[in-house]
Amino acid sequence: MWFEEETKAAQHKIEELIRKRLGGRYLAYAIVAIVVVSAGSFLSEPALNLISRVNSLLNYGTNKRAIEQAGRGEFHAKLFAQCDLANQPITFTADGKIHNIQLNPIPAPYGIGVSTYTGAPGATVTLSNPGDPILTIYKCEFINYSTEPLFKVSVAFHIKFFETLADGDAISSFHSGTITLDREGIIEIPKIDIGNETPFILYMWNMMSQIVTVTLPRSASLSDGKLVTLIQPQSWGMHFPPNQKIVSKN
Repeated sequence: MWFEEETKAAQHKIEELIRKRLGGRYLAYAIVAIVVVSAGSFLSEPALNLISRVNSLLNYGTNKRAIEQAGRGEFHAKLFAQCDLANQPITFTADGKIHNIQLNPIPAPYGIGVSTYTGAPGATVTLSNPGDPILTIYKCEFINYSTEPLFKVSVAFHIKFFETLADGDAISSFHSGTITLDREGIIEIPKIDIGNETPFILYMWNMMSQIVTVTLPRSASLSDGKLVTLIQPQSWGMHFPPNQKIVSKN
């Protein structure tokens, strides 16, 4: 059938392009061609074989680039990030710091309110009290698995503030309404040392009456302007309920 003939012809062209130059605009053309051919052939067997072949070539290309970079002595950054719910009290790091973001609906282009608490290394602090509870705190760890320290790493969080709507007359039961602020919030991490024993740690909590969601980007920017993939587990992002003290007053 003509579907299969077109698929085979596309396979030859795509393989030639990928071999000629892996990545860049050629790779973009290859991916578009795969989608078009697959849709046009209704995922016929040649089309599925094509996709499998291209995946193999891309894996080969990734390994080939890594080998070439190593041979040339090029630096390849590996940065991992994970954000999880944290329990109180919070412990000061070995350098006596707690980096944090107290989420406020600050519009762009202004910063997002990064601050640093200082204290004795290993000491602990509780961020809330019965009269002013902070129920949800997230701890984000950025781990450098590269062979060199990373400096001035810029990370752009995606932050959304939502209107808080009460469920009937209940104070503690609520749901999100319209988006009141949607922005990218950039932080600059001064330095991330090598290894999982020395991560950069950042805490976040919500200070406002709105519901807030925060997600990590897919990549971060290094001091030389290069982008590095931010390796991270599958996540639905961070979800912050409104500050209960403020909600109860409204």
